[in-house]
Amino acid sequence: MGGIRSKLGVPTSNEKTLPDGQGRANSFENGSIYWSPPSGAHPIWGRIGDKWADKKWEGGFLGYPTTDEDLNPDNRGLRQVFQGGSIYYSPQTDAHSIGGSIREKWGQTGWEGGPLGYPSSDEVEVRDGGRLNHFTGGSIYWTAGTGAHPIWGMIRDRWFNGGAENSSWGYPTSDEYGIEDGGKGQAFQHDWIDWFPNKDYDGAKAAAYADEWSANGETKRNPNYPTGYNDCTYFASQVLREGGLAMPGTKNPTDRKEKNQWWFYNTGVWFEPFVQTYSWGGANELHNYLVDTNVDGHNIAKQTRVISTVDEKQQPYLPGGAMPGDMLFFDFGKGEGIEHTMVVAGEDAPYNLDKSNLDPNRDYSRTTVIDQHSDERHHTYWTGSPLDKDWRQQKIYVVHPFGKSDHPWSETEDGQQ
Repeated sequence: MGGIRSKLGVPTSNEKTLPDGQGRANSFENGSIYWSPPSGAHPIWGRIGDKWADKKWEGGFLGYPTTDEDLNPDNRGLRQVFQGGSIYYSPQTDAHSIGGSIREKWGQTGWEGGPLGYPSSDEVEVRDGGRLNHFTGGSIYWTAGTGAHPIWGMIRDRWFNGGAENSSWGYPTSDEYGIEDGGKGQAFQHDWIDWFPNKDYDGAKAAAYADEWSANGETKRNPNYPTGYNDCTYFASQVLREGGLAMPGTKNPTDRKEKNQWWFYNTGVWFEPFVQTYSWGGANELHNYLVDTNVDGHNIAKQTRVISTVDEKQQPYLPGGAMPGDMLFFDFGKGEGIEHTMVVAGEDAPYNLDKSNLDPNRDYSRTTVIDQHSDERHHTYWTGSPLDKDWRQQKIYVVHPFGKSDHPWSETEDGQQ
């Protein structure tokens, strides 16, 4: 290794026998060399050496090093293999340990060169004896009953928004798989999560619009939508339109108003002779329009979850892992079907991945929802409390818009949608 000119520098100790009575070690200015009969002699230093020390050196689950430190194929990160696992380092993630079935699954995805990237946490224990490692591109969860499965992307986001392993879904029981409409699915202990690509609908833009035009204790009407009722489906229709989901103003193209007013229609009733914001009827009709309308072989939205149990409604996370720009439809159990809709406008803070560095004064479970149905509840948060009026519904339908309706009547004369 170059003697005193090596990276280790000069020795700072004599060779010593380790507590297990088998291994031996020498300390140097910048690291150490450890030896045991089954592993051989290997140097260890730097951030990988620090992490190994944090895991109790050779007496921890990692055991002795079995390789020298190696440069990864990306020429940025480093790795070192031990008897019980590995430690990976990159400048962006620092050094983290990984082992067992989680390490095996990570290897199947392509190691640090795959979609998961580098580990961003050590392996940690979670509910019911489960284990996890977080990565720059996702996570891998393991339990004795489910095995190890990676989770990433929007499915992971929905799962985290719904409470992750503490949610009504439980742990993943499969890897991600492909489904219709270019979507992805993943199975969990008690249910599954489907994800469909936002082909044209921008959920973040829709959520920003909802947030801008709602506020606690006041009605803020967008001047571009000057008429119509302060009602849930009128506002939801505006949000969908602003997110890029063009909805027809009427099934009769001759009823359209000129310019950008396709979302208006004339009531035709003598005592309401004004042009009114169009919203495809009530909440039930809006729900059915979204999930039943088929364009170019795919629906313009998917119903991703129906929440009906007390346990699910009491979760302190947004029901069904809904995301910004999604719609929540409520059945209050009055026998009239879906009676109300709300818009998901974003979250106070993302679900904290490693549950560390939490601010005790901040609620990490609150997710903003927008309610334009009643004057007293415009901008609120999902609480999971039976004292909250939005909890008392019989069912919640979570709808994820993702496509643009391109019916011939959804475009005005000047090409505006």
